[in-house]
Amino acid sequence: MSFAAISDWHEGASHGRKRRRRLAWRRFCRNGLPVVGLAYIALLFIVAIVGPFVTRQPTVNIFQANLSPSWAHPFGTGQYGQDLLTQIVRGLGGTLLIGVTGAAISVAIGLIVGIVAGVFGGLIDAVLMRLTDFAFSIPTLIIALFIVVVTGFSAWNVGLSIGLVTWAGCARLARGLALSVRNGTLIDSAILAGGSRWYIATRYVLPQIASNMIVFFVFQVASVLFQSTTLIALDPQYVPLTGGQLPPGSNLLLNLLNGGGGSYIGYRWLFWFPLGVYCSMVIALLWIGDGLQALLNPQQPLPRRWFAAWPRLRAARGGKGVNMHG
Repeated sequence: MSFAAISDWHEGASHGRKRRRRLAWRRFCRNGLPVVGLAYIALLFIVAIVGPFVTRQPTVNIFQANLSPSWAHPFGTGQYGQDLLTQIVRGLGGTLLIGVTGAAISVAIGLIVGIVAGVFGGLIDAVLMRLTDFAFSIPTLIIALFIVVVTGFSAWNVGLSIGLVTWAGCARLARGLALSVRNGTLIDSAILAGGSRWYIATRYVLPQIASNMIVFFVFQVASVLFQSTTLIALDPQYVPLTGGQLPPGSNLLLNLLNGGGGSYIGYRWLFWFPLGVYCSMVIALLWIGDGLQALLNPQQPLPRRWFAAWPRLRAARGGKGVNMHG
């Protein structure tokens, strides 16, 4: 093969990769919401990293307790006079740490169990699936709470406890995907060629199901964030903010959601601002998951742009009789 032919082949391959990347980005950006969610989560990560270095630790000032939002305190002040915006900024890191840690542990355990069960089959599959059924049957919240009580309250331990009890769903999904891949002709050829089960699992099965696991991971982060609020509210070791001192390793944003108690009555901003940040974080993750699902699953039809029907809706409301299906 001549040098010119090799150069043309590389140029064609490079052009094909660029075209696939453009199409993938187009699928991800199809309805706009995944891009908004991705930008918002990226902003939260930047704030979580930079925030503790540019803000001071909240201090107690009883004379400024429960002040309504103003230019000096955009989110108002808490029951001990701490600036609420500063508390939220300094608490984002712990919140994201809980979500990512819990989801990573859950997906890692579930992925290993599911792939081993799907690839090896037989007795191993039966034992692992009975173990998965048992994990589904136990009260996960109580077990997670017990782990937090034993290991101590911290963002790491909260994420660890949730991850250790929520892997069963990922295991079921990974096993089903592994079975669909194992029944293909490519796996049969690898077995006939003498490939071991571990080689098949890591070389063929794992790359085939990785895209689905990435989507599941994003959704699992949102699920862990929801579960962590209940877990921290029930934790007997939970200590609310007193004297301007925070419990070691505690998550400040979740403390704000759970530690206000009766102070929320008459001081709505103590609850609504932290709740707004928390819920918007979860919604942004769900948008990203939808975008990744459209990106990594080419068989799925492209989602409709959320703004595509807006001009037709306005025209229809104005009585112009526009065909909405045209």
